[in-house]
Amino acid sequence: MTLRPNVVIATPEQIDQAQRVLGAQDAGRPALVSDSRNGARPLPPELAQVLESVLLTLARGGSLTIETMPDLLTTTQAAKLLGESRPTLIKRIESGELPSTMVGSHHRLRTNDVLALRRMRLEQRRAAALELLDLEDKLGL
Repeated sequence: MTLRPNVVIATPEQIDQAQRVLGAQDAGRPALVSDSRNGARPLPPELAQVLESVLLTLARGGSLTIETMPDLLTTTQAAKLLGESRPTLIKRIESGELPSTMVGSHHRLRTNDVLALRRMRLEQRRAAALELLDLEDKLGL
């Protein structure tokens, strides 16, 4: 299963619009979404954060790659998403650290499980970095 990116290269008008929306956000206005049936309503904070990241990229004149993710990943896709080798991923599966299902003779992993592991590892790295900073402060470095 191949992931197919949609590449968006912002036009000058889109860059200007993104900058204006970000300016409204800085002015303290809540992020809203609007449609013809429900009118304007606030975005959930998590979604607003994703869209803000997209708008920041557009406002800087950058380009975006948006990928859809299948519900089940191959071990190769999961390893790439985690930034590790496939053999390391297989060890995680065999140790029970990462659940998988078998499709024939091949492991498949739920995308949500892989993303949850990635988030947990990122949080662990952040915590370790903060501990190092605290230690440097205590040692006066």
